[in-house]
Amino acid sequence: MAKGKGQQQQMKALEKQMRHEEAKYRKRQAHFKRIRELAAKKGDKDILARLDKLEAKERNRYEGKQKRMRERMRTMQQEGAKTQGKALQKTVEKSATKEKGKAPTEAEKAKKKLEAEAKNAKEQAEKPEE
Repeated sequence: MAKGKGQQQQMKALEKQMRHEEAKYRKRQAHFKRIRELAAKKGDKDILARLDKLEAKERNRYEGKQKRMRERMRTMQQEGAKTQGKALQKTVEKSATKEKGKAPTEAEKAKKKLEAEAKNAKEQAEKPEE
């Protein structure tokens, strides 16, 4: 998985792709709605039946794509939390060795931040899929 700025850029790109997919889905739904109106006005049952199949196919395509992208986003977030946790752990260890005998304020701050990040990562991993 990507680290640092690379991972942030990948997450932004994935968010952009998700927005694009939603826009594409909404545009197609609008087209289906307009075609349905025209076919209903005309009374063409064959077109209405084909349109039902197309709408179901498009809905399944969109939902599958969204599910895959959400899973990818979740994986990237978990990897990012692990990477950040390791970096904080190193900071804590480094600060602790430097601050022996002194007031370990920097080490305490890093340790608290590490614990909070670990808690957030655990909660994120346990969240049910929406």
